[in-house]
Amino acid sequence: MVNPRLAIMWDGSGIGNTSINAIVVSAINVAAAQYFVSPAIWLKGGLGFGRLSVSDGDGSSALSSDTAPAVLLAAGVEIMRSRTFALDLSLRLATVSYDRVNLTNAALNLGFNW
Repeated sequence: MVNPRLAIMWDGSGIGNTSINAIVVSAINVAAAQYFVSPAIWLKGGLGFGRLSVSDGDGSSALSSDTAPAVLLAAGVEIMRSRTFALDLSLRLATVSYDRVNLTNAALNLGFNW
């Protein structure tokens, strides 16, 4: 925490898909700032990079990989808080634009923070 309302953090997310002939994984890593607009409601934004990798069906050899800029936006509300942890509900959107495709992760999360 930089101050009682602002936190600087790392945020990571990923998606994967397995098909008969390939394994596709996209991981997004960002440096983010989380700002509490009230004691229980927060907004988060961040910039970073995404990494897309495609490997053969058994994962033994990489067929291709790519790195590209990524953006994260999120909002949440703490539904329970104690001195040592918080439980929050959040909606997040992380997107990365590779040369041929844009990938977006959207999620509704229940988070345990300490």
